Amino acid sequence: MVAVSAGTRTLDRVRREASRNGYQREQLTAPTFTGMNTDRNSKKNSREPQPLAEILGSFYANKSVAKQLLLPQLIENWELVVGAVVAEHTKPKMLVDDVLQVSADSTVWAAQLSALGQILVNKINVITGSSAVRRIQVSGPKANVPNYGPRTVKGRVGYRDTFG
Repeated sequence: MVAVSAGTRTLDRVRREASRNGYQREQLTAPTFTGMNTDRNSKKNSREPQPLAEILGSFYANKSVAKQLLLPQLIENWELVVGAVVAEHTKPKMLVDDVLQVSADSTVWAAQLSALGQILVNKINVITGSSAVRRIQVSGPKANVPNYGPRTVKGRVGYRDTFG
């Protein structure tokens, strides 16, 4: 006697109910041979239930999805990548076209992280298990430039113009 799972029994019950209500099940067609690998041509019917591991495996195999999931993984493991002290002063912001953009508290921390660029790229790729990051771009804090107010001058002359 073969053990039948609860999912199989439920699926059979739903199919019987559907056939009583007039729904016809799609018939699977035999794969056609086109000279390529026959395993690739014999696809399962997309309406048939599939194991969750197979669905998630194909979802994570998609490279664009893997890149989107890489940034949260980096943010979570940032302290492992750069160390506790550096992690307090830096934070990964975004991953665009294989470039990890990181913000730093000061220009000193930005310079320090830039100097360790390729070492960190190799460490990131080992920790995450992918080669999605090829370069690190570090930016320091934005400069506060006074370009408005009562003492601004229009044109190329301004507060930086020393020699008139």
